Amino acid sequence: MDIVPSHAIFYVQISDASKNVSPDRLEAEAKKKGIDVLYAYSQSWRPLPYMDEVAETKDGGYGGFFPVVDVLKAILTTGFEGPWSYEVRRCPSSASVHEE
Repeated sequence: MDIVPSHAIFYVQISDASKNVSPDRLEAEAKKKGIDVLYAYSQSWRPLPYMDEVAETKDGGYGGFFPVVDVLKAILTTGFEGPWSYEVRRCPSSASVHEE
């Protein structure tokens, strides 16, 4: 397997990928927004890593399947020392969320 040189990596955004979306739904969403299907997927179907383990859902979960830890380990083996990004979303108000 070829290793990407660390200087070829601009930054790393840590995210998962969802398997809980049908290709037809994704294609319709992309067409409605006038964007590429892959962009629609990355825009709407990328849960935070381990979301299924920490968030309650009514529709069967987020379906995260990306080997996040393995990918991050592979990136670290390149010697990459650039910026890392982790998208943080505010959860809906609930009794378990403390407002300050």
